[in-house]
Amino acid sequence: MTYVRLTGRNGAFGWQREGRVTLGGLRPRQAYGLLCDGCAMDFQSDSQGAWSGQGKGAVLCVFRGGQAVLWNENRVNQAGAQSLLTARQVPPPMPPTPPPPERPKEKAITYRPISDAPPVDALPALRWPEHAAQLRPYFDSLRPCGLFPGWRTVRTREAGMPCCFGYHAQGDRVDGLLYGVQARGSMLPPKGLQGYSYERAADGQGYWVLRQTGL
Repeated sequence: MTYVRLTGRNGAFGWQREGRVTLGGLRPRQAYGLLCDGCAMDFQSDSQGAWSGQGKGAVLCVFRGGQAVLWNENRVNQAGAQSLLTARQVPPPMPPTPPPPERPKEKAITYRPISDAPPVDALPALRWPEHAAQLRPYFDSLRPCGLFPGWRTVRTREAGMPCCFGYHAQGDRVDGLLYGVQARGSMLPPKGLQGYSYERAADGQGYWVLRQTGL
């Protein structure tokens, strides 16, 4: 009989036996999500903070409000589960829209009056695609660290693990995102970080890195 114990935080606990998932120690009557192999489902805890139901495949993690609450240590650690949830919140890039029809050129050109005020130089504001804007606060508040050439990166911690986020800009628009989880010695990717590749950063540390381009 297959039995998998789920590791949790803040008193949460659970296990999966033959596809049946049993959870406890959750917040009563709150909405949660269950992330399994290739699918996700929503559920609500009962008045005692418990839930039991059938999972669709092996459980990777249980989450609430985008934060990992329990995770399957056989497949992914806490930082890996959080990275999966962060990447899952960013939808795939939308197909490019055709450019608007060219407007006819105006014959008359009006110039503003000459001013004696000193000129003001300013860089254009960086434009973020709507589905990538959730990472913008990290770059507004954290110091850049230049971990990967061509990418503006910042260090942070997710679920207690050293991580980094990055973006690539073309002109004045963000067209690529980078997610990185610092490697812990193994040269094999942790379970749950499928699609990530090992790279050595400018600080000499190894990272498991996922890039999303063409946004």
